[in-house]
Amino acid sequence: MKKVFILLLLSFIDSIYSENLKIIFSTGLSGNVNSCLCAIVPIGGLLKRGKFIEDLKIDSKKSILIEAGDFIGNAVPKDKFQAIYEGLNSLNYSIVTLGKNELTNLSINEINKIPNLVIGNINLKDNSIPKYKLILNDKIKIGFTTIYTNEVFPNLTEISLDSPKPIFETNEKIDFWVIQFYGKKENLKNYSKLIPKKRIILLSGDTNLDSKNSVINLAELGKVYANSGGNGDILYFIEIDTNSFQVKSFQQKRIDTDKVGDSKSIQKIIDKFEIK
Repeated sequence: MKKVFILLLLSFIDSIYSENLKIIFSTGLSGNVNSCLCAIVPIGGLLKRGKFIEDLKIDSKKSILIEAGDFIGNAVPKDKFQAIYEGLNSLNYSIVTLGKNELTNLSINEINKIPNLVIGNINLKDNSIPKYKLILNDKIKIGFTTIYTNEVFPNLTEISLDSPKPIFETNEKIDFWVIQFYGKKENLKNYSKLIPKKRIILLSGDTNLDSKNSVINLAELGKVYANSGGNGDILYFIEIDTNSFQVKSFQQKRIDTDKVGDSKSIQKIIDKFEIK
């Protein structure tokens, strides 16, 4: 009985000091800055997503907000690209990564001209883009990076499946990795030996086109968390215990375009760039 009491006490103490980290990620904005309340497929755009995020009152010390690529469309004027970037910055996104739309339609020079655009790309050939992003939590150091595959981006990537050390070798001691995988999910297992054990994997872009579920179980890697974008109107929430590095909860929320209002800060950016 005494032993049971001690175990319960230790569990209670651990729950008091245990802190959770929230990873919130979105994708597939596809250049939609304004909302479009169309009858068939309404789109909230950055205008309504901004209000949705502002209402969450996110604690930046305990949360990581990630835009996981494809935030521009197939052909986006440069002023609209700049407007989207400024909008994501104003909403305090921690990470903005490149998707297929960005890598197809923008040159590396165009990307590098935008100040403070943070992109973690572990295996792009161009070394001017950061390989990873370090996020300092109150308690732990979190590394973020993206792995692209040749199946989706031919001639853009070079990666050796036999040499994992250089890929995740950093000057910092990183406690936990957030790894975005942009490719076909059936090929993710090929990278299992490269990926650190203390990590969470987010699947983006073409990865989830053939998957109905947001949580996929892969024998080599366990649970991975996929997204389909939902025209940029779905946000995914993952809560992680920073002591055990275990996922405590996962949920997705779709923005109700009828109920969510417009973000005043995003509207100012729309007016500044005269986005129609």
